[in-house]
Amino acid sequence: MAEQLGPRSGALSPAFRALDAHMLNSDPPDHTRLGRLVGKAFTSGVVARLRPRVEAVADELLDAMAAGGALPMTVICELLGVPEEDRQSFRECVLVITAQDAAGQLATASTGLLGYLGELIERKRAEPGDDLLSKLVRVSDDGDRLSAAELVAMASLLVIAGQDTTVDLIGNGVLSLLREPVLLGKLRAAPELLPGARCTWAPTGSRRSRWSAGWRSRRASSSPCR
Repeated sequence: MAEQLGPRSGALSPAFRALDAHMLNSDPPDHTRLGRLVGKAFTSGVVARLRPRVEAVADELLDAMAAGGALPMTVICELLGVPEEDRQSFRECVLVITAQDAAGQLATASTGLLGYLGELIERKRAEPGDDLLSKLVRVSDDGDRLSAAELVAMASLLVIAGQDTTVDLIGNGVLSLLREPVLLGKLRAAPELLPGARCTWAPTGSRRSRWSAGWRSRRASSSPCR
């Protein structure tokens, strides 16, 4: 991540470097080892159990859209087991780190997030819950475990990647669909087509992305409904 931030002040601070020392910035055999350990905890079952809560949060945010909402951040907090009373300050640190115009606050936010994640991990170690972070604390492979620094970096990866990618995906996906009024009308008229809807992202420099919708089946992925 630091390479992508360019000259931003704070990108080379010890706290930021600690948060950035995750598996995406590692090579085999380190990447292989981290992936094996995390894969034991971050399973499809963990995600599936979170689905009802994600749907409930999405409904709540849609009902209160005028007041603003943060679905990705709320889901990340649920996934990591961040207590409700800590979520506002947690969100503020993450938004500073992922912003492109907050260079002066980056080192402070990185230090704050690093400290908080370290404290949260120790809480999960003492009183584990059913959240992913508790599972990562306990996971082992032939006696190998994630170190405290690796746990912090992995939590940071889940937070930063989950926030940025999901926000961009939802925003760009909605914008792309709004640019396809005919297809949007068909999806509104036939909501059963939604599970098969696909957004094909255009290459850099192309005019825009394209949507299609159809039925999912085992024999074919989808059939355009245009």
